[in-house]
Formats: sequence, structure tokens, C-alpha cells
Amino acid sequence: MLSRTPERRMRLVRTGLLFAWLILIISLLWDPLTPALTAPDNLASPFRLGPAPAVQGKVLSGEAYAMGARIFWTMILPLIPLSLMLFGHQTWRRICPLSHLSQIPHMLGWQRQIKRLNRKAGSVERVLALLPSESWVRANHYYFQFGFLAVGVLGRILFYNADRIALAVAFGVILLFALGVGVIYGGKTWCNYFCPISVIQDIYAGPGGLLDTKSPPARGSITQSMCRAPGATKSDQSICVGCTPNCRDVDIENSYWKTVESNQKRFMYYGFFGLVAAFYTYYYVYSGGWA
Repeated sequence: MLSRTPERRMRLVRTGLLFAWLILIISLLWDPLTPALTAPDNLASPFRLGPAPAVQGKVLSGEAYAMGARIFWTMILPLIPLSLMLFGHQTWRRICPLSHLSQIPHMLGWQRQIKRLNRKAGSVERVLALLPSESWVRANHYYFQFGFLAVGVLGRILFYNADRIALAVAFGVILLFALGVGVIYGGKTWCNYFCPISVIQDIYAGPGGLLDTKSPPARGSITQSMCRAPGATKSDQSICVGCTPNCRDVDIENSYWKTVESNQKRFMYYGFFGLVAAFYTYYYVYSGGWA
């Protein structure tokens, strides 16, 4: 859907979303405004606390609270699988603020380079460092990304839901991790090998969203979410460095069918449904009811 939108404009969109995320993190640390919206006596607010549920046989006391965590978990996060199902992987990659953060080192020229011998020219060149082909993460990235997601879900149950400071720290760690990967490795290494949202993308988007463009990419063309940069003219130019084989950003359909029968993807698909079931079952077991 966004294949014809210039990269210069999409960078502004992603920057705006990234700043909105940073504002949300700040609100987790200091928020003098939203507690008034959750006050039980604020009858004009749709977010006011109602009757408190019983947990382990005891009725909780309702007190006004800051809404930063609630805004993220119940208003923002559900939009990710919804947008993936409707618009597909390609559109999400062009608006993802975390992907944008990992690409900032490239835009600023901060990415690590390594020396490589050019045997044809007989000279030593400096090229962008990519994740080594023999590395464990490259060979098992589905396991790593699913494990990353599982740790995040476990952390939410134990810490993030109950402590806004813990959620802010978790966000900070993820942002610094993505930025660090963007400095150390070129291309979309963060998106393809480390990001836990990649699991959600695979499961909810598959080979494309309901409203996604289904036509195959033309030879030599820049596909919707391919690594790109604003060109000298109005058109964009590809900056693909070949950081992964069967790249979803080049051809999502081909990438899906090339990997759909792998053992790692089978583990990821079944494991995800088990993770969701365990997440909600925990609350029932802990509280003694679904309320």
C-alpha cells in the first residue's frame, strides 16, 4: 500500500512514531495528567475505575493511576496484529519505529565496517559488517526471536503490568539493543534476526495482508519495504546489502514459501499459541477467576 510513498516522507512518519513512543516512556516516569482520568469519582471519564474485582478471594482497592501502561498494552499494542492482518508485513516495515531506530546509525554513517580483500582488484576494501553466516543467531534466529518474545511476555506477567518504572526500563533496554545492533551490523539485521515482533509478523501476516499488494515485484524494481534511501531525483534508490537470504523485504511471497516448512517455523507457530494460552491461564490460576 505504501510502495509509491517516497522514503523521505516515510522517514518523517517513522520519526514521529518514535518520538510518540519516547513520550509514552516519559509518561511512565512522570505523569501528572492521566491519574485524574482513572479516579473512581470522575464520572465524566470513560476510563474511571469501576467496582474492583476479587483476586484470591479478596476485593482489591481501587485507586487512581497513571494510564501510560494501559495505553500501551490495551490501545497501542493490539493495533500491531490488526495492521499486519489488514495491510501486511510490507506496510508495517515501512512504518515501524523500532526498525527506524536501528537504521539511524546508517543514516548518520556510524555503522561498523570491516576490511575485506578484493581478489579481483587486489586491494583491501572497507565494507559494512554483516552478521556472520556461520553464527548461531543467523542459523537459529527463529528460536532466538521466539525466546525474546517469551521473555517479554513472562516479564509482563511478573513485572511490567504492575510497575511503570519496570516497563520504562524494559522499553529502554529494547531501544538500546536495536540501536546497538544497527551500529554493529548493516542492513536490517535487527529486523531479520533479533526483533521479537518478527514472530508476530510471520504468524499474523504470512505471505501478505488482506489489503496488501499481491503482484510479484518487477525485476530491478524497489519493492514496498526494501531497504531504500531518498534518491537524487524524486524516486528512491535501493540500499540493499544482502544481510539475509530470501529476504521478506524483497519478495514476501517467495520468502514465506521458502521457509514455511522449516522446523524452526513449526516450533515458532505452535509455541506462539502455547504462549498465548499460558499467558491467559496464568491470570485465571493466580486470581481464581476470569474477572
